Parts: sequence; structure tokens; C-alpha cells
Amino acid sequence: MVSAERIARSMGGRKTLGKDVRSELQLHDLIVEGLPAAILDSLVKNKLITKKQIESIVPRRTAGRHKASGKRLNAEQSERIARVVRTLEYANKVFGNESKAQHWLHASNAALDGKRPIDLSTTETGARVVETILTRIDYGVYS
Repeated sequence: MVSAERIARSMGGRKTLGKDVRSELQLHDLIVEGLPAAILDSLVKNKLITKKQIESIVPRRTAGRHKASGKRLNAEQSERIARVVRTLEYANKVFGNESKAQHWLHASNAALDGKRPIDLSTTETGARVVETILTRIDYGVYS
């Protein structure tokens, strides 16, 4: 699995989140509090997620209002962002290379009925399916 510290670092760390995150409980508390809207720009800038993918989680106008006012995302939006980042980081760990992980995440996958893993990662159930496949790849069970 991927540590809360690694997820927080991928989301911009202390600079973007406003605090250090060293445990799953601290990550949980941050998600419940709501991630800062500035995280959306950080994720796109670091090429972790595309604007289109973000807009499927947080509508463009909502994101714009939140960024302009300094308002935080709600807990549901924050959870979805954290889930996608967790999946991305797990893929990076499994493939040992960000480029290979990004390619796998954005390619249609026969084991997912032709769907792209990154698209499934926005729901809890979809993320679990993707994580199961990644675990199998990691253990050499799935080709």
C-alpha cells in the first residue's frame, strides 16, 4: 500500500496542504476538514491528473469559486482526490517508474472491460478493483 506521507507529498505537501501529514489518521482528518482548493492546480501542474479528470470530481465553476475565495473542497471531493492520488502512487510503486505507471493507468485494460484504470479510480469500488489488479501485478499473479 501507499503511505499517507507519500500521498500528502504528491498532493503538494505542507506548502499546498498547510500542514504535515504523517499518518492515515492525519490524512483522514485533513480530508474531513476539506483539502485546500489550491491542490487542484498543484495536481495538474505536477501532471498527476488532467484538468478533465479534476472536472469530473470538482466542477470547473465550483473549483474557480473555491480557489478565488480560499475555500476548501468538501469532504466528498477531498476523498475522491485523495483516492485518485493514492491509486496513482500505488501504480508508481508497482511499476517502479512514473512513466510506465501513467501509461498503464491511461490505457484501456482488458481486465477492466476495456476501461482505463484512472477513470475507475474516482469511485471507491473502482479504485479497489484497480488496486486489486495492481497488487496482482506486483506479486506476479496477473500479466
